Amino acid sequence: MAEGPQNAHFRRSLMWGCVLPVVLALLLGGGWLAYNTYYYTSGYKEAPGLPTVMSAVQASPTATAMLGSGIQITRMELNMPGGPRKGGQRYFYKMRVAGAKASGEVQASVLIDKTQTEITDLRLIDSEDTPHNLMTEIGPKP
Repeated sequence: MAEGPQNAHFRRSLMWGCVLPVVLALLLGGGWLAYNTYYYTSGYKEAPGLPTVMSAVQASPTATAMLGSGIQITRMELNMPGGPRKGGQRYFYKMRVAGAKASGEVQASVLIDKTQTEITDLRLIDSEDTPHNLMTEIGPKP
């Protein structure tokens, strides 16, 4: 008769010992998924230096000729801070963009310090995987 309560206690302990970690893993996984969904659908728009990059792409005659007008980001693939350089912080971006005529990929790096944002690399890769250097269209550095 003493085994009955011990078995019930053992089953309850076993259940909570197995169920609780699964529930915690699901909550953590769900939180991670929700954050990444937000970040890669709209949160990336707050990335430092990204408005400067998109202004340069939209003003580029090469990009406008290839993609058409109204170039916008359709998907962010990489938004990575790099190490400190030249008194600022470097960021790397890789994103899918689309205009009225076509879509492509933009790869950029920027150097941000307290006073300015400097684009250090800007490439547009067309649908045939041909890279086009847009740095020549930005103009001289101030």
